[in-house]
Amino acid sequence: MPADRRTFLASAALTAAASRLTAAQPAPLRVGFVGVGSRGTALLRNFLDAKLGDVVAVCDIKPEHAQRAVTLVTGAGQKAPQVFDDWKKLLELKQVQAVVSALPCDLHAQNYLDVIAAGKDLYG
Repeated sequence: MPADRRTFLASAALTAAASRLTAAQPAPLRVGFVGVGSRGTALLRNFLDAKLGDVVAVCDIKPEHAQRAVTLVTGAGQKAPQVFDDWKKLLELKQVQAVVSALPCDLHAQNYLDVIAAGKDLYG
């Protein structure tokens, strides 16, 4: 599947899922983004453009990716999110209701299991 189509499909799924969640909740959806490289940044931009909720945390092992995400979030008029380099620390945050995961394939299973075990909604 071409990268453009993959990004579109992931963005559409994220938008639809977040719309359903926000419709059922009076408060904005509070989301953590895990993996904010190229794909994660595209998903983050779509989330912010659609005004689907608040980005309260970002996680990436590369500080430059995390900082770029913080800049995008604050540039969209939101409060600066907390930054982590370990997704398990992000998952400890009570205010994170849902996680958008954009990690390399070899990390999907463990990340997904950790997110589910933490009782968070998962969008990957």
